Amino acid sequence: MQNNIDRAKLFMPFDALQGLKEEIRKREELKVNKKVLSYEQDMELDNIIRKLKKDDLIKIRYYSGLNYIETIDRIKKIDIIYNNIVLLNTIISFDDIIDIEFL
Repeated sequence: MQNNIDRAKLFMPFDALQGLKEEIRKREELKVNKKVLSYEQDMELDNIIRKLKKDDLIKIRYYSGLNYIETIDRIKKIDIIYNNIVLLNTIISFDDIIDIEFL
């Protein structure tokens, strides 16, 4: 027969993914809110996007859902139907872009 301490261990909550709750909490704390661009900034970005073409090398800063990411990559395609830029390594929505620079 089991003693009371061993019996109590049977009913303790089991954390199958140890550390997951702490990691989620850390990421929530690190989350940055998306900035809202002014009308002038939005128009400036729109003008830059219109000048972009396939194979241009750009430095782009965009919102990823948690924070802002800056990357340098080549443009594979400008998709005006779905409003996004397709780079060699990622797809970025026009709405998430905060800055673009030609290199």
